[in-house]
Amino acid sequence: MLELKLAHSFVAVAEEQHFLRAAQRLHITQPALSRQIQQLERELGVRLLTRVGRSARLTVAGRVFLDHARRLLAMAESTAIATRRASEGIVGRLVVGFVSPATYSVLPATFRAFRERAPDVALELRQLSSGAQAEALRAREIDVGLLHPPVEGAPLFGLRVIVDQPFVAALPARHPLANESSIRPEALAGEAFIIFPRATGPGLYDRILSLCHAAGFSPRVVQEAEQMQTIVSLVAAEIGVALVPASIARSLRDGVRYLELEGTDARATLSACWRLDNENPAVDAFLELLPSERVRT
Repeated sequence: MLELKLAHSFVAVAEEQHFLRAAQRLHITQPALSRQIQQLERELGVRLLTRVGRSARLTVAGRVFLDHARRLLAMAESTAIATRRASEGIVGRLVVGFVSPATYSVLPATFRAFRERAPDVALELRQLSSGAQAEALRAREIDVGLLHPPVEGAPLFGLRVIVDQPFVAALPARHPLANESSIRPEALAGEAFIIFPRATGPGLYDRILSLCHAAGFSPRVVQEAEQMQTIVSLVAAEIGVALVPASIARSLRDGVRYLELEGTDARATLSACWRLDNENPAVDAFLELLPSERVRT
């Protein structure tokens, strides 16, 4: 098998057409370079260079070999670069699961930054509930999840908070309280509520119910919907009210007003989750780009 070092030395001599200049370019001695060229010619069984003193001229075989040697070295360099990029997580494939609130906070900026850093990574996005993401991580169907904790089977996973934000009340625009800037949770005690099924996001669901219970009431749920976008649409349709993460208030939807909640410190947490035994270096590259922030209204 041809050694890349010998091919590199031959290209230097062919381009310089002089053994001494080529040796200086390679930072080796001229006798060492001559031995390398002789070894190469022995391995190939052909004369590549005609020597005139320290000068060198290519034979017909040498001209053919020069073209192939250059391509060989270029391929070796591109292979080395691709290998380094793969080890740094900037080639390959990355599958990311996310809950809909992530689309209003970290997801757009992080995905843009990741595509700029790793344009050769095939990025696949899957909108899944928090519970579905945990199952997908266990089955290795996704590499990273952006979800609401807690996550069952936590010892298997790494978990990092990336958004910690308050809840806000989403009310129909024609609701009697819609023109207020803020309300206390107990003001919603008699309202019809829209919420997602507990199986969709147990952690976030339990926090919403705890918030209501702390205010002295149990929410009267009249409609369930799995996606935040659907919940907000149902609020706009005057089906009921909802408690949603503050980042949802960044979405502009006719017919909905968002009010701050007074007298509660309940928070909606969004976390990144990944397998601790993950072997995909693109995961680390993606996690490095995720922020840690507190969203305030």
